[in-house]
Amino acid sequence: MDPFFDPSSVAVLGASNDPAKWGFWLAAGALTGADRRRVYLINARATSIQGAPVHASLSELPEAPELLVISVPGPGVPALVAEALDLGVRAFLIVSTRVPQATELAETITAAGARLIGPGSLGLVDAGADLLLAWGHFTPGSLAVVTQSGQLGSEIATLSARSGLGISRFASIGGQSDVRAAEILDSLVTDPNTSQVALYLESFTGGAALVSAM
Repeated sequence: MDPFFDPSSVAVLGASNDPAKWGFWLAAGALTGADRRRVYLINARATSIQGAPVHASLSELPEAPELLVISVPGPGVPALVAEALDLGVRAFLIVSTRVPQATELAETITAAGARLIGPGSLGLVDAGADLLLAWGHFTPGSLAVVTQSGQLGSEIATLSARSGLGISRFASIGGQSDVRAAEILDSLVTDPNTSQVALYLESFTGGAALVSAM
């Protein structure tokens, strides 16, 4: 899970200067970890975003990012994923919703030897690795949140901050089209910053793996 929670480089496709858009928060969060990893912001219509330089397209990046975050209208996602796979991207966090043929897209990604969280993820956070790829602010702490409902997961994160726990990791996994809750739970076993885990699922496919992980 390192490419998702502590990537050496991350690119935000759909980065924005508009605080009302997901791309704004993803860009702002990614930039908070710029001392730890290389951060690339991609937007074809901007010359700078939040004071940082911008690339017009994936093909303009100096390298294939270890983690690519996609936050663009759903219909455009499959073509961008195909381009990213050709460039060598091997980890995708897709925030976009209403992605056409999402099941087939996940199969394309995994067949290429890459991994996917999303579509419809509300983001990833790892306080210990200075990774913030989600909307809003997260108070660092000892609680890991793994959730299929991003909205409920965000509420749990807020309540944990009020109770003095804070967040060590946050993972909104959406429909588990590739990466599943059990894999993330396994990765938490060796995370020194996590003492408690909150898990919210809406389906229990692969229950044996979940039980083993817990």
